[in-house]
Amino acid sequence: FTSISETMEPRALLDFLNEYFSGMVESVMLHNGVVDKFIGDAIMAVFGAPVPQPDDPLHAVKAALEMRARLLKINERFKERGLPEIRTGIGLHSGQVVAGNMGHAERMEYTVIGDAVNLASRLEGMTKELQCDVVMSEDLFRQVESHVTAEPLRKIKVKGRDQEVMVYRLIGLKTAAPA
Repeated sequence: FTSISETMEPRALLDFLNEYFSGMVESVMLHNGVVDKFIGDAIMAVFGAPVPQPDDPLHAVKAALEMRARLLKINERFKERGLPEIRTGIGLHSGQVVAGNMGHAERMEYTVIGDAVNLASRLEGMTKELQCDVVMSEDLFRQVESHVTAEPLRKIKVKGRDQEVMVYRLIGLKTAAPA
């Protein structure tokens, strides 16, 4: 994003990001997720807040796959118009969080916080080093493994955590067996 923003006027950059965000947000919403916030060029999405559902982990995985597919189409449109292509990294994790208003009386924001949020963010940050676009924790993988195809990568040490985390590259959904 830094190299892209260096080459664009601010208004063009805003339009560029909004076009990208539109496709990504639709992917999240299509799979029952909620966009918590935009952080520069990043999106923080939550599945299961304010009311958790048993299939939230699978919805998150499906949203990530939808985002991957939409990004291909968005990048085709960008390329046709001479715009740079976007590469994304998605970190997926499942765990306990607390949802609520946070901030100051003059500026409150509904959000989720907790170790699970931090770990998902750290996983997203590792996608470049791991050379894959969607990285999921073993905790999440175990919840969805009967529905997805994923490749075990390795245990990684993420900033701020003592324990290593086993991570997986998300490949896709398993196809249903023929009837």
